[in-house]
Parts: sequence; C-alpha cells; structure tokens
Amino acid sequence: MRIRLFGDSSITLGGVPVTWVPTNFFRILAYLLLEESSQSISCSKLAQIFWSDSDQSHALINLRQSLARIRRFQDQYALNLIRADAMFVSLNLEQVEAGLVWIDALDLLKVFQDGDIKSVLEYSEECRGSLLAQYLPQQSDFDNWLDVKRAKLHEVLTSPR
Repeated sequence: MRIRLFGDSSITLGGVPVTWVPTNFFRILAYLLLEESSQSISCSKLAQIFWSDSDQSHALINLRQSLARIRRFQDQYALNLIRADAMFVSLNLEQVEAGLVWIDALDLLKVFQDGDIKSVLEYSEECRGSLLAQYLPQQSDFDNWLDVKRAKLHEVLTSPR
C-alpha cells in the first residue's frame, strides 16, 4: 500500500487507487507524522485543532465520528496506522517498518535526516505539489498549521543545501 500526502493525497493498493478514503485520515496522518514527535496526541487537543471554530463538545463529537469512519476504512483494507482510544489518537508505524505500507512524508523526513543532497534533489522531484494540496482552508487551527508547514517544506525543498 502506498500513501501520498503530497500533491493530490491518495492511497494505492497494488497500483490500483483506493476510491474512498475518509478526508480526515490524510489530515490526521499528516499532523501526527509532521508535528507530534511522540506521534500521539490527546483527543481533546486534536479536536480543538481540527474544529477550532466549534465548542469543545461538538469538536469531540466530530472527532469521534471521523475516527469511526477511519476505523471502518482501516478495517476494510487491513490497515492499522491511526489508533484511537478514549483519551489519545496515535500513529502506529509497524506496517511501515515491516514494508507493507509506504508513506511519502516518511521518506521525506528520512531523506532530510540523512542529509544526502542527491537524495534530497531526487525526492524534491518526486514530491510535486504541496502537502495535502487538494484541501481548501476551512479557517481552523489545522489550516493555519498546514499553511505554515507547507511554507516550511517548500523552503526546505527549494533552498540549496
């Protein structure tokens, strides 16, 4: 399974595009990968980031509904990336480490940690488009985070090393 967060976010399985992916699957995955060093966040904080225009109780309801859709989606494709319990949402990278799932953003992080200029240039070519490019702003704290993250990634990808 291949998961792309850059350009038009997508998932392919055996080269075939997965036609329906819950919108917040990509958004939560990107946030946990690129923002949370522990790859875990409290439900209340995540709800506030994604639904900052709602009161906390409505934001938590929206998060629970999104997580239920994500759980059904993951069950359908035997995927176990995003985990949630009553208190926390976390990232499980066991399938990535086992080579069953590839995520472009993880490759990007690895390339920049290794610092190999040739790999950085090759990856810059591979990562056409910005992070979660198809998502239009909805005036939430997540959208503000995404704007900043896109700008930082663009700067890193385009600046000479």
